[in-house]
Parts: sequence; structure tokens; C-alpha cells
Amino acid sequence: MRRSLHGLLAIALILSANPAATQPADVDFRPVDAAGHGPWTPFAAQAGGAPAVTAAINGRQVSAILDTGAGFSIASPQTVRALGLSSQGTVTVDTVAGPVEMTTVGPVTIELGNYRVERKAILAQPAPATAQRAVAVSDLVIGRDVLTCCALEIDHDRNRFRFAAAIEAQPRQTRHALQFTPGRADMVLHAGISGNPRLKLIVDLGFDGELMLASHGWQSFPSRRLKITDTLVGGLGGPVLKKLAILPELDLGGRRIRNVETYLEDTNGYADARGVDGIIGARLLARFNPAFDVRHGILALTDRRGAPVPRVKSTSGVVVLPEGDRLHVLHIMQGSPAARSPLKPGDLICRVNGRPIPEDYYKSDLRKWSIDTPGKTVSLDLCDGRYATLVLRDFY
Repeated sequence: MRRSLHGLLAIALILSANPAATQPADVDFRPVDAAGHGPWTPFAAQAGGAPAVTAAINGRQVSAILDTGAGFSIASPQTVRALGLSSQGTVTVDTVAGPVEMTTVGPVTIELGNYRVERKAILAQPAPATAQRAVAVSDLVIGRDVLTCCALEIDHDRNRFRFAAAIEAQPRQTRHALQFTPGRADMVLHAGISGNPRLKLIVDLGFDGELMLASHGWQSFPSRRLKITDTLVGGLGGPVLKKLAILPELDLGGRRIRNVETYLEDTNGYADARGVDGIIGARLLARFNPAFDVRHGILALTDRRGAPVPRVKSTSGVVVLPEGDRLHVLHIMQGSPAARSPLKPGDLICRVNGRPIPEDYYKSDLRKWSIDTPGKTVSLDLCDGRYATLVLRDFY
């Protein structure tokens, strides 16, 4: 399952080809009330914001991610093997790290709550991607080829979602027009930042970050106002290094969203190649209860009812990936506390503040050490007998 947590690794699975987009889909959706709503279904909250759900593919229960940025659904190699899905050819898919060749497989029947859809083909994740240290995947990524029948409403306050005939109006809700790029490859909306009032941004639940901007998008912003570091973004094409900063404000159709963590692409990056100005991801959408009506081109954002969403921001500068009972250091962020320590990429951490690394690291409270309160001291025991001490601070 893909995860994103600073101090861990930001994962971006951004896919644009859509080999099955024109295929007819046999859809069975059964509302449970006169207003056309399906039942609320629970999902597991993730650090990155993308809902992790339970689905079924050809009758087999699987873990799945809802991904509005993927034009098609994609199965893991393990799922393809377990179901004995037949190969139907290959296609080339654009990812953040570059083009990747993938196999089409099928046919499949996907069930999600009281929603059922048949597809002649979906994509199979290439086996080499699972060997990339930066990639962790679910059994199934559910893309727009499955999500287009009806509206998708996500309630982050209660960790649940449902399908509906139309988006239900709510107090403190704003609606934003969604448009498709040629060939319906990408779903975009318009937003603005200082120096660039009309950005065209892909809306992508599968991107486990807040915002990514193309070079021409962020370079128009007064650079003196940005403290820039760097981090890794991983996906099917493997990990790539990108600049990272906090954007003071994003104007989303009159909604002013402050302090947006933003990946900054260099010239000829992914967004440039897609002909857009950037990507809005799951962690920014998780500041709200979002609803998507792909058929009618509507994104609705409703204010959350509870406390403000906790910010996920590195204060250590250590990008790690758990490997059993140790943490593998993948990257040291520029200008961070870790950059002034003995830590280097390739190091293995066996203890944090004297505590061993648990097998369920992602679910444990220990994972918060790298994003903890500035001023705190963190002691790291390396597996080779060395030690490192970090004083956490804001550095971007």
C-alpha cells in the first residue's frame, strides 16, 4: 500500500494512459435511498490522505486505493498471478519518474460496497516496480475507469466513503469545475498563486502529497519567500529527487488554502510533459471532505467538522523506509538537522530513542519521530554501532 509521510517517503503513482477508457463498462449501482445514495463504507486513513478500502476483484477480496488521477485501474503482480488474469498486450504509461511499459490484463469484475463494474481490461503493475525500495503498493488501484458511474463522496471526519447519483449539498461547501485534457487523459481544475493567478492542476487522489508545481508554475512566485529543500518522490518509475517548499497560499476558486507543502519540478518535468501547471494531491484534499463527480465535472470541498488536520512536515530531514526491524535511510534533506549529522543514505537505523523498530512501524507512534515538535532531541542507534543525535527544527 502506498504511503506518504515526511521522514518516510512521499509516494507518487501518477498515471495518464487510459487503454480501457473507450471500452463499454457493465455497471451495477444500487442506491439505498430515494436520493440516490449508496451506503457509507469505512476506509482506513493513511498519512498520505488517499483512502485505503476493501474491494473485490473477480470475487477475491483485496486492499485497494481510490485514485482519481489514474485513468485506469491497476492490479499488483500478486493479484494478477492469484487470479490468473490473461495478458492482452502492453502500453506505455507516463509516471513522475518517466515512461513505464505495462501489461493489460483481464477481464475483471470489481466490486466496491454496493457498486459493481465489469471491465474488459485493466493494467498490471510491472514486477520490477515492487523491487524499488521507494514503492509500496496495494493489491488494486481503482481509477477513473471504475469511478465514472456516479459521484464519490469522502468523509474524512468519519473515515468513510459512498457513491451517489449526485453530490449532496452541504453547509460550508464550495464547488469547482473539473475539465479534462485532450483524450480525457487528466482531470484538472484552475487555481492561483502569487504571480500566477490561473494554474491548471491535475486532481489526483493517488498522489500522496499536497501540491506539485511545474517549473513555470513556481518560478513565477517570488523566490525570496520560499525556503527550499529536497526530498524523494517515488512511484512505478522509481524514486526521483525533487525540490520541496512551503507555499504560503493557494487560491482554489476563492478558497484560500495556507501553508501548502509543495514539490517543485525542474524544467521538462512530469507536469510540463502533461501540459499542465501541477498536481493537487490527497493530503491537500484531506483538509476537506471532498466529493468527485467525474461525469459532470464537479469537485466539491466541504469544511471538515472536527479539529484542524494535523500537518505532516519533516523536522528531521531523514527520509526512511522500514525494512523489518530497521529503517533504511534513503535520503538526507538539504539544510536539515540530519544534514549536519553523521547520517548518510544507505545507513540502517536499529533504534530510535532507545526503542527498537517495530514490524508494524507505519501503524506505531514511533513513526512520528521524524516529524515531531521542533526543539525535541532524537537519538538514533545505527545498526553498525554508530550513533546520531538530531535536534528537530523547521528548515523549510
